[in-house]
Amino acid sequence: MVRSSLAGLLLAAISSSLVFGAEPRMAGHSAAGFPQPFRQVGFESGRPGCAMDSSGYSPLATPAPGATEPGPTDPAAPATPPASPFEQAVNDSSFAPPTQGFAGTPTTVAAAGGYLDPAAPLTTLRFRYDAAFGSNFPDRGEYIYAKSGFFRTVAGPLNDPNAQGLGQRERNVDFEDYRFYGEYAFTRRFSIFTETAIRAIDPENNSNGTGFGDMNAGFKFALLASEEQFLTVQLRTYIPTGEANRGLGNGHVSIEPAILYLRQMGRWQLQGQIMEWVPINGSNYQSNVISYGAGLGYLLVDQCNYRITPVTELVGWTFLNGAKSSIVGQSSATNDAILNIKIGARIGLGRVDPSNRTGQSTLYFGYGHALTEDRLYRDLFRAEYRWQF
Repeated sequence: MVRSSLAGLLLAAISSSLVFGAEPRMAGHSAAGFPQPFRQVGFESGRPGCAMDSSGYSPLATPAPGATEPGPTDPAAPATPPASPFEQAVNDSSFAPPTQGFAGTPTTVAAAGGYLDPAAPLTTLRFRYDAAFGSNFPDRGEYIYAKSGFFRTVAGPLNDPNAQGLGQRERNVDFEDYRFYGEYAFTRRFSIFTETAIRAIDPENNSNGTGFGDMNAGFKFALLASEEQFLTVQLRTYIPTGEANRGLGNGHVSIEPAILYLRQMGRWQLQGQIMEWVPINGSNYQSNVISYGAGLGYLLVDQCNYRITPVTELVGWTFLNGAKSSIVGQSSATNDAILNIKIGARIGLGRVDPSNRTGQSTLYFGYGHALTEDRLYRDLFRAEYRWQF
């Protein structure tokens, strides 16, 4: 029931964005009504054979011999009224309202990757589905799951009445996540975001469970914000809204400061990140976790109505301390290092048209696999729909 209803919502959102687009506005103007420069950057429009007209993009016409485009000295060119001081300030400032890239107007680039956090602050709605298999130490560092509840009942020195996790120890847990993400960009440099989740788990030694997972919220601030690259600080706070004893959360608050980077190089796009996950008031299993990653995407197919960008990402985690449950009791998680490879593709949908903001919808499909014996999961399949406006 949950899966079918969520799938229906996803399909409805995709259909509405493709059929109805967004509200019209004057060509060359932002959502706020201020003039915006049109510049080709990276994944953007400007492809041969695609010219913008009143209805979007149409085949590019060949000008007649000797014909010229209307210019400032051409009497046929409409007069441009002078910008007010306020409009000039908005357009000249790096704190001007954000404009889109990859899937919108090409004055800001948007991330093509599916696993690394996007560096550019952009107003975004996103639905993401994950299916993960083969978590061999689920409560490692209390990163995904809380310390096994087995230790609430065991006698002796290992007894821990505060162990909040699943009642029996596990060596293999599969899970599905349905995640809903919203981000609002106040400027090109600053945005706030929040994410909620529904989780379904399939353990071997405990009962299956489905319900609300942990949520998170935070902000981004771009230290460097240009048409080709972003360097951004991000702070995310995880809130334990999932029931830890059912495997739906880890049972404690965590904060995660991060540095995100994105660089556009023609058809190539480079992403990077480094983060530290800091648990608060967890059990003796909790561990600080350093995560890091890099990704490279290439705009392989660039058509008027769709774009395809294959992306390869490497993501790693290093546990600085903490513990994990094993069949014989407990073992240290200190210096556990995990490395995953993620391979996928982002598909841009619709026409890229800065005058009416169509073409801002994208799909991503990807697969992740653990390259190390230590792992958070063995395999991960991801699908997402993202709408930026």
